[in-house]
Amino acid sequence: MGIGYIKNDYNGCLGTGDDTIADCAAEGQIMNVNSFYNFIDSLKSEFPSLILENCASGAMRQDYGILQHFHLESNSDQEIYHYYPSIIQGESAILLPEHNGVWAYPYPLLFNVREIPGILDTQGYFESMKNGEETIFNMINGMCGVMLLSGHIEYADDFNLKLIKEASSLYKNERGFILNALPTYPDGIINICNKKTWACIGYINTSKTRMLLNVWRLSSEESTYHIKLNHFVGKDVSVKINYPSMDTKCEFNLVAYDLTVNLPDINMARSFLIETKS
Repeated sequence: MGIGYIKNDYNGCLGTGDDTIADCAAEGQIMNVNSFYNFIDSLKSEFPSLILENCASGAMRQDYGILQHFHLESNSDQEIYHYYPSIIQGESAILLPEHNGVWAYPYPLLFNVREIPGILDTQGYFESMKNGEETIFNMINGMCGVMLLSGHIEYADDFNLKLIKEASSLYKNERGFILNALPTYPDGIINICNKKTWACIGYINTSKTRMLLNVWRLSSEESTYHIKLNHFVGKDVSVKINYPSMDTKCEFNLVAYDLTVNLPDINMARSFLIETKS
């Protein structure tokens, strides 16, 4: 049929197991899981070029037991984009980047308005998107692993479509680096319920000469954020905004390995490139 990619999207709960097929519920649960693994392996054997994505089912199937059988997994279907940085940080601590599928939702139709899709055609919706900041935030989310691009991008105006294309192109150029980089947390991992904060995650190479640093201002009342670049102490480094390339709102400054970032509004994000000077 020409299909090359299948997402196994199934949020099921086995509970304590099944004792109708075994001597006890635990044994039945193990039999169920092994049968599922065998089924997936048979598909891979019959269709070796087919890419299979695992659905983590609320983390019930998020482990390297199942990722021995699948190529990658969606780490979350969280549609509220400003909740995603916490998820990205946590997932990056337990999943290799090449297994870590991150959804980017520019122009989302959220679960609470899905029954009224006409909302995407309203002037109010277009006005809420025209500054591009929601698109930028979403696309930076997607650059933190394997980008899974969704959302109703067919509604994007020229400005937002340009932002989507720029981020997609940048990700294609950088994904080889990301897949071989190590995640780093200059300011720790935030709690998903902590909205009045900033967050950041870096992807650094093993020689510590290059880092992609993604920074998010959530609902923090502070417009300025300080990030310690301890990996680069003793080295001559340069910093630039990697995305979006045509930025007029973000201000930043590096002094003694302390990167100061200023974002004037809540729910804004920027991606930085940090490199050692040769």
